[in-house]
Amino acid sequence: MTSMYDPIRDELRKYKGESVTYTYVKLNELIKCRSPKKELPLSAHKRKIWWDNHESSGHTQMISWTSAGWLVDMKASKLGEYITFIKKSTLN
Repeated sequence: MTSMYDPIRDELRKYKGESVTYTYVKLNELIKCRSPKKELPLSAHKRKIWWDNHESSGHTQMISWTSAGWLVDMKASKLGEYITFIKKSTLN
């Protein structure tokens, strides 16, 4: 199944570092590569729960980063401005 968030997954898979921060502008640019008329929903700008890492939630966006081996670090992120991802392997 493809998702409009797959370009975020693909970008994270290419990244070699242990953490990376993307602005909302960059995240929207990635999404628009696949779906030109799409962008992050308003809830992604206003609600931390949208960035939840719990796989039991089954949210399409969460699957994109967790399947690439990354988690969102909300402590290092600023809602509405930028999101920091950390490699799952750094938490072990």
